[in-house]
Amino acid sequence: MPEIDDAGVPDSARALVDGVTAHGRGIPAGASSFSAESRCRQLLGRCEAQHSLNALSWQATPRLLEQARQLDRALAAGEPAGRLAGLPLVVKDNIDTPGFPTSAGNAWLRRDLPPRPAPVWRALEEAGALLLGKSSMHELAAGATSNNPVFGRVGNPRTTDRIPGGSSGGTAAAIAAGLAPAGLGTDTSGSLRTPAAFCGIAALRPSTGPRRAYSLEGIVPLVAAFDTAGPMARSVDDLVLLHEVIARKKVGPPPEAGTLRIGVPRGGLWEALAPAVDAVCIGALERFRAAGAALVEFDAGTLVGEAVRLQISLGRLQRRSELRAWLAARGHDIPFDAFVEAIRSRDVRAIYVADAAGDNDQAAAEAATLRRHLAVLGQRWLALMDGHALDAVAYPTTPVTAPLVSQARGEPDDSILHLGARVPLGAVVSRNARFAAALGLPALALPAGCSVDGLPVGIELAARQGDDEALLALGLRMSLVL
Repeated sequence: MPEIDDAGVPDSARALVDGVTAHGRGIPAGASSFSAESRCRQLLGRCEAQHSLNALSWQATPRLLEQARQLDRALAAGEPAGRLAGLPLVVKDNIDTPGFPTSAGNAWLRRDLPPRPAPVWRALEEAGALLLGKSSMHELAAGATSNNPVFGRVGNPRTTDRIPGGSSGGTAAAIAAGLAPAGLGTDTSGSLRTPAAFCGIAALRPSTGPRRAYSLEGIVPLVAAFDTAGPMARSVDDLVLLHEVIARKKVGPPPEAGTLRIGVPRGGLWEALAPAVDAVCIGALERFRAAGAALVEFDAGTLVGEAVRLQISLGRLQRRSELRAWLAARGHDIPFDAFVEAIRSRDVRAIYVADAAGDNDQAAAEAATLRRHLAVLGQRWLALMDGHALDAVAYPTTPVTAPLVSQARGEPDDSILHLGARVPLGAVVSRNARFAAALGLPALALPAGCSVDGLPVGIELAARQGDDEALLALGLRMSLVL
């Protein structure tokens, strides 16, 4: 993965913004000073050279370059610059960005033109960010492979025979390949963190629940109770840059490692791991310990499994009704069953067909009961964290490394061989990531290293609901030792 391109331009989002601003103000800064237009041209060249990666579904090159030129002229004239001035970003194709369709990877929605930007994108755009393109994804965000028959399969730039993960696979692949310094994805059951782990980058799932960190407006729903947008980047420092703009909150300085207490929850999250994942993540824990952090093992009992089961059950009850309501509100005049029948991904269509059995008048009451049970589990989890005085907990982002492309056929019965048993691909890939989603916890996926055969492995840090800024500050410290 390139850190600096042939022209000496850094891929760091923060350094890129500083370089564009320096150029616009006429500061002679050598290789660290460059125009927004020149940087966009360089990235567009990379996109063209790696077109086969299929990371992007939509681009508007003339518009992007004109916006970059306007910014360069404004900076040269001494006009004030936004915090993200000239930063080219990719945005997942289920987030509203006017000028582009919001297709969510779906054939019918390729004609969907949003009336206004999603608040998460509007905040970035108002700060001076530029839209490099919309990123490819698993259809309707309902899968973990980014194998999409409408726009094509997304590749993994780290290893071409493996999947990039999903559903935010396009954003992850674009960042890992150096096509963009950062971007936005969404996460319902791991759709930010799984592709981050498989592509070797970082991602933040912000808090959801009663203290939701990011607005849901302008995002095609999967399961609103768990849906959220989130930033993806090559470093935690760049995640902080985007998060502070979107959330309008400040992340403090990294705490001293010797003051940190990181929990290691036994009982679900550290069980049934592929040996390669286990080895890399144990190594990451040892580096945390060597840096001075206290590692606190504790027994989570059945709490993790209970939370994951409830998260899955609530999704089954709400997916159809929420998507049907969104289509109606958006003015799409199509019977919902016809829309489902037109879903081209066989694995996604099978989910919505199966959910029809629970799509009835009792579903709302059952969903309310499940939400109450999840709230109780959330209180139990908070008591565990408080009882052990933990700043965060750590666990492998996924139990496995990226599955082979040949195993991700897009069929409902896709499976992999894991620890000697044949298991459903989607279930095992998302198992750990579902936990933070179920309880609304902020979760930070970090690249922990690579397996002996060179496959990226991720480790995840999760904090208390609402402690997004503290988690990012902790992540800044821990990423220095990984």
